[in-house]
Amino acid sequence: MKLTMARVRAKVAAVVGGAIVAAGTAFGAAPAAAATDPNGAEDLITQFTNEVVGGPTLLVPATGLLIEPAMLRAVEQVVDATGKLLATRPSQMVASADSGGLDSFPCVLEGGSRRLVIFPVDNRILSGRAGFVHFQYHPYMLLNARRFNSGERNQVEVCTTGGGNLRGGWRLLQVGTGMAVSDPNQTLKIGQKWQTGSTPKDYSLSLGFQVAPKDSPISVSASLTQTPTDKLMGSMLGPVRSNVDNYPQNAVQAWWQDSCVDSWHGCHFRWNGSANFQGSLAQGLWEYPADRMPSLIPMYFAAYAKPLCVHSFGSC
Repeated sequence: MKLTMARVRAKVAAVVGGAIVAAGTAFGAAPAAAATDPNGAEDLITQFTNEVVGGPTLLVPATGLLIEPAMLRAVEQVVDATGKLLATRPSQMVASADSGGLDSFPCVLEGGSRRLVIFPVDNRILSGRAGFVHFQYHPYMLLNARRFNSGERNQVEVCTTGGGNLRGGWRLLQVGTGMAVSDPNQTLKIGQKWQTGSTPKDYSLSLGFQVAPKDSPISVSASLTQTPTDKLMGSMLGPVRSNVDNYPQNAVQAWWQDSCVDSWHGCHFRWNGSANFQGSLAQGLWEYPADRMPSLIPMYFAAYAKPLCVHSFGSC
């Protein structure tokens, strides 16, 4: 059956409108904000600045669109030496997101298929006087990727890559990225990749769709070059609290961190952290029964960084 262009536009508008209306129910209630402690004494706490930019993203399989129905925000978290959250307050950095075509950290698609859907790139950016952090999220979908348990399966793959560089007396302690399909009831993830261990100068990751034997392989590869300092890590739970952590069975996170993080002596010295660009890569693969494919795929993307002030005068 052929669709006229007017009918196609009407279908797209209907899906987009429904996506925005359904966004609240698709993601559920956001975690409650922590209570502030105005009487917290500065000499009793160890202050870390956790910059987080994240928020709900909707993938629309029928149209290949990507929608962000909510504004993003950054917060500072103040924790004591045990990690207990004492307060939150607005960040000095500006959080933003867009679905533009920035190609600073591209993920490269290898292979192709008429059943492949390429969504717009989602950019998560933290910028301010402390420096710049930028992560990208490249979503792809392959329809009828394979037959499993007597049914066709659709697969969604996301490649995330990026990093950050600080200046003006600030150094990076951690910088990372996380992503999750926000479904608390089903385990949809069937593949994940991240780099761990000592930071290499150059490294790459490649994760492919799990396709039927008769199909040609399709994979997505990404690479990164950074100064070899300390280590790369990955897990389902990240080092900085975000909405991605609410869905660990469907989450993939990866980050770089200085060796002082989680050490007995902590990160308090001028030589801690990195003044160079540091980043990380991660890839995730999720699968849906084709006959029960949702009209919206709700996901959380989160970029985060922990800076440390090492200015000689004690303030940045």
